[in-house]
Amino acid sequence: MKHSSIVQRTLASLKVGAETMIRHLALQRELVKKLMITGIMEGKRVKILYKKSNGSIILQLENNSIVIGKNVAQGILI
Repeated sequence: MKHSSIVQRTLASLKVGAETMIRHLALQRELVKKLMITGIMEGKRVKILYKKSNGSIILQLENNSIVIGKNVAQGILI
């Protein structure tokens, strides 16, 4: 029997211009609290505005632009 590997897509895997909904924040509890203060939470729609060479991402969340680091983006499941 073959085991199918479930690939979980993250915010870091998206290309510039992509729009998606945040499905889950797979990060430390304290970091999740800080993200929620900025408006980044499960169920929110975001758009990738720009990806920097160091892996950080500039998001559009409603009418705000927010920068998140590569490690944080890898913990946000879409």
